[in-house]
This record gives sequence, C-alpha cells and structure tokens, in this order.
Amino acid sequence: MNEVLYVVYLCLLFLLSLIAAYRYRITDKGTRFITWFIWLGLVTEIVARCAAKKYHNNLPVFNISCIIEWVLICGYFYFSIGRMRKDHIGIWFALAGIVAGGLNFLLQPINRINANFLFLECFGIVCMSLYGIYKLLEIDDDNLRFSRKTQFWIPLILILYQCGALWSWVMYDFYRATDKAATEHLQMLLLLNSIGTYGALSVLYLLYPKMKRIYV
Repeated sequence: MNEVLYVVYLCLLFLLSLIAAYRYRITDKGTRFITWFIWLGLVTEIVARCAAKKYHNNLPVFNISCIIEWVLICGYFYFSIGRMRKDHIGIWFALAGIVAGGLNFLLQPINRINANFLFLECFGIVCMSLYGIYKLLEIDDDNLRFSRKTQFWIPLILILYQCGALWSWVMYDFYRATDKAATEHLQMLLLLNSIGTYGALSVLYLLYPKMKRIYV
C-alpha cells in the first residue's frame, strides 16, 4: 500500500512542479518562493531515493532539506506580509533558522531525524501562517473574499502540512525502534499528508490566474 501511495505522491509532486513552472512568470514574488519549495521537494525525493539505495540512510538529505525549506518559507512570508519586511524580520528569521539547524547537528547526528529543528520549524511556520491570516482579518474591506486570496490559502495549507509532518516524523523515529507495523502506518500517514498538501497546491496553481484577476 505504501509503495502505491509513494508512486502517487511522486507523480503528483512531479506534475505540480510542472504546473508551478508553467505559472512561474505570472505568480507574485511570495508565491515564487512556494514554487521553489515545491521544486525543493521534488529534488529532495530524488536525491533521498538515490541515497537510500546507495547508503541505506537518506535522513541527512531530509535534514538538510528542512533547513532550506525553512529559508524558502521565510522568503514567502517576507514578501507576503508587510510587517515581515519591516526591519528585515523575515531575513533575520531565515538566518536564525540556519544557525539553529547547524547547531542542532551538534546535538543530534545528521544521520538521524532532526527532531529538535523539526519542532522549531513547525512552530515557526505555524506562527507565521497564523499571523499572516490574522493580518488578512485586519483588512477593513467588505469586498475582500478569502476564497479568492492566495495569501489565505497558502498559510492554511502550510499549517496543515507542518503539523502533520511534525507528528509523523517524530513518532516515526520512536516507532522505528519498537514497532515495525506502526512504522508502516506512520509512513502511510506521512505520504497522505504530503499528497493532500501537494494536491491542494496543485488546485491553487491551476486556479491562480482566476484568483489573481479577482484579488491576489
């Protein structure tokens, strides 16, 4: 079952990468960072697959990818929320994440799940996402339609993705040493979480031109 889900996940990610590339020129600066986030996901999966076959351990690939992922998400919020641009807050967040990720390798080996950084990343992205949605709610405009605004849907998707990924990865490291059957179920949940996330982003990119004409 997991192999089938993995194939579906890779096909969806590849298709989304193509759609994002096709839409790249018309997307705003913030959304372009999400495009790079999608491409990073595809590259990470390819490299991780090769590392698993050659070294039987692909966790270093995911651990490094998480740090780059954090920088890209900070870039998205930097261009999407005016407050994040003030005093270069988004840049400082990105640099802090790089330092925290590097220091964490001193606490947890790079060939094991980077649980500490995953928690910090999840907490930081969820907080930025909630803040972004809050800033939308502050806008005094009776004509504002959240269903037509990418800056509402992207933070919402990121919240769901990060919470699901954090729970799955942290529990995976625990169950891998205790219960193989439970590990397989967690792998399934992680794949379903990714499929749901990239499926939602696919719909967003497909509808982007229409949303842009209304209120991006």
